[in-house]
Amino acid sequence: MSDCCDIVVAGAAIIDIPVVPADPAVFSRPSTPAERIILTSGGDAMNEALILSRLGRRVRLVTRIGRDDAGAYLKSTCKAAGIDTRFFR
Repeated sequence: MSDCCDIVVAGAAIIDIPVVPADPAVFSRPSTPAERIILTSGGDAMNEALILSRLGRRVRLVTRIGRDDAGAYLKSTCKAAGIDTRFFR
């Protein structure tokens, strides 16, 4: 393995947007205001890379992200966790 990392993870990096409330009754009404909208990273590869990094491993994530605010958020989240992002496309 190269000097950059112990583990290479490849796969999805996405944005999860949980919205509160998640009460099933909201689906029976035409409109329900959200109390809170949360932006968080997700995706199988992204989650695994973050977990491995928190466990002290040097991780490289290989994934595709958009050239938009969501992509910038995912990249900055990885960089803050010490994940190598040089193969983000």
